[in-house]
Amino acid sequence: MRDIIHKWVAFWVDSNLHIALAAALLSASTMVLCHFPTFNWHYIRYIFSGTLVIYQLHRLAHPKHDTSLLLPYFLLFIFGIWAVVEWLFLPLAIQIAAVGLLFVSLAYSFVLLRFPQIGQLRALRSIPYLKTFIIAGVWSFLTYLILLLPGHWCTTRHFWQFAERFLFVFLITIPFDFRDKTSDEQKNIKTIAHLFSVKKLRLLSYIIAGLLLLICTYLYYKNGAFLGIMLTFYVLCTYFCIKGFRIRSPYYYTGILDGSMIVYSVLILLFY
Repeated sequence: MRDIIHKWVAFWVDSNLHIALAAALLSASTMVLCHFPTFNWHYIRYIFSGTLVIYQLHRLAHPKHDTSLLLPYFLLFIFGIWAVVEWLFLPLAIQIAAVGLLFVSLAYSFVLLRFPQIGQLRALRSIPYLKTFIIAGVWSFLTYLILLLPGHWCTTRHFWQFAERFLFVFLITIPFDFRDKTSDEQKNIKTIAHLFSVKKLRLLSYIIAGLLLLICTYLYYKNGAFLGIMLTFYVLCTYFCIKGFRIRSPYYYTGILDGSMIVYSVLILLFY
């Protein structure tokens, strides 16, 4: 029984289904926060399948020597077709933005840009110190801002909700940068983990958490119960992020840090 559970957990982690589920739920939570009359199920299905495709491509671009590539090729084929079908039903503005973000996502892992002054090819993730900002920016755009394009005008509230989403993803990405510091060095990738010491990374995490608490209070002060829930969530999330600097278990990052995006979305879906 334990062996079966271990295999299912390994499949869940290796396939990145939890990441795709997080992207879909984050998008659904945006529709609730922005008071959409109905859920855009085509986009929810598109972001789920599209996220799986991007992560399989990333895995193929940076394969691990001890794992089979059969699973990513299989998932790439199945969910690639699904993503294209769902994309066809999206509004034109979202279609165009999605194609642009697809290019950015591919350029993140694959060599698509040339820098003449450097004299070599680089993926976006290899540009010094930008990795964390790119991840937070793409996730925030895909799960929040892109949904406002077809006729939903951007207001001050939308801006601060977008900032909240960006800072939240940035916060939980910092421990990943620290964990991957050695492997990134071997690939000649510099992140904020190379720029700051552990002490300063903790301080940066606390600063971001403080900004999140302030923005959250501004956005939801009229809904006291929900505000309390979100403030508690951000405090706990910060605690686990800080603790992540001392833990190397892959399941901690998958279950707790990646899982925090799912918890965040479920809290909004249930209590907002």
